[in-house]
Amino acid sequence: VTVFSDETIISKMKADYDCTYFKICCSQCEEPIGRMYRTTSRAFDFLREMFTFESQCITSYTLGSGELTAPSDAIQLFRTCDQLEDQIIKIERLILVFEERLRALESKSNPKSDTN
Repeated sequence: VTVFSDETIISKMKADYDCTYFKICCSQCEEPIGRMYRTTSRAFDFLREMFTFESQCITSYTLGSGELTAPSDAIQLFRTCDQLEDQIIKIERLILVFEERLRALESKSNPKSDTN
């Protein structure tokens, strides 16, 4: 792996817009295989100074033990997202229940609206 630290690139992609990174290339074929982020938005702070690889660009590797681990910040972020998603689902269900109750109350208080 070769990191081109003399060439800072500013991302224009939607996901990491305005983040800066160095290109990581394969030392054998010299094809780009990932990025090393230098500056990031708050959403990507856990990636700063980390190597990120494009899995579709890598066919084989030899690196340490071969185990992949995410930074603890990233794991916590994913747990928080899962918890938020669960809460949103609960809120959506509550809104549907309240909507049903409101419709029932409205139809009882104004029976003429059912014939329109």
